[in-house]
Amino acid sequence: MFKTCGQKQQSPINIYEGDVVTNTNIPPFKFTNYDANLTLQLSNSGHGALVSIAGSTLASISGGGLVGTYNAVQFHFHWGNLSSAGSEHLISSEDFPMELHIVHYNSKYEHIGRALPNPDGLAVLGFVFAISDTGDNGNYADLVENLAKIKNPDKTAQLTPTALNSFLPASFPHFYRYPGSLTTPTCEESVTWTVFKEPIHVSEKQGQHKLFLKNHQKNKTNLFTIVHFVINNKNKNPELLQHHLIQKSLTKAHLGILCRHSKNSYDVT
Repeated sequence: MFKTCGQKQQSPINIYEGDVVTNTNIPPFKFTNYDANLTLQLSNSGHGALVSIAGSTLASISGGGLVGTYNAVQFHFHWGNLSSAGSEHLISSEDFPMELHIVHYNSKYEHIGRALPNPDGLAVLGFVFAISDTGDNGNYADLVENLAKIKNPDKTAQLTPTALNSFLPASFPHFYRYPGSLTTPTCEESVTWTVFKEPIHVSEKQGQHKLFLKNHQKNKTNLFTIVHFVINNKNKNPELLQHHLIQKSLTKAHLGILCRHSKNSYDVT
C-alpha cells in the first residue's frame, strides 16, 4: 500500500449534492484545439485502456476556475463488471457504468512528470457514462472496434485522428470541482478535479466491449473489474472520502454550449 494513498484529499469521492457549495463566480472554460483532429494511440497498459495524445497539435484547457493553462496528454476509462456500476466517482451515491478521465498537466511545468508532485500539477476532466436505448454512439465506433486489437497487455492500436470534443456530451452545463488525487497508486494529491454531471451515452453493446481486455495478472479478463474492485471499492471507498470542499458551477455562463472563441478555441458559455 502506498503511503500517499492514505492521505486526506484522496479521490474518487461520493459527491453529495447536499454538501456541495454553489459557486456563481466560476468563469467559463476555454477549450483550445478540442475541435482539432488529434493523433491518438490506444493501448492496453495492463491496468486499463488508455489513449495517448501525440503529434504537434496541442489541446488545452484554461478558465473554469483553473489558474493557468493545462495541456491534454491522455484520456482513459474506468469501469466495473456490471453495466450499471463501474464509475469511480458517485453522485449522491449513484453509480454509473463507466467514467472517462481526460488528463491535463499544468503548462508551467516542462512535462507531466515534473507536474505530478505539485498541488497544481494536474487538471482532470471526469465524465460519467449512461447506457442509451437509442443505439450506438458513432463517435466511439472507432475506439470500440480497436479494443479487439489491444486485448492483451502492452498492445497498441492507432486510432483515426479525432477531436477530443467528439468524445464528450453535446452539452455539459453542470460540473463539480474539488482538489483531490490520482485514483490509482501512487495517489499523488496533485489533481484539480472537474466532474461533469451530464453523462456520455453509449449503447449496451458498446459498453460490453470493455470486458474483453486482459491485464498483467495471468492474462485475466475483465481488466477494469479487477482494478476497480481492488483500488476503488476496497482500498479507496468513495463513501469514506469526504475531506474535500466541493464546489458546483451554477451560472448562465455554464450552459455547456460550445461557442466559437477563435479558430480551434472554445468557451463554455
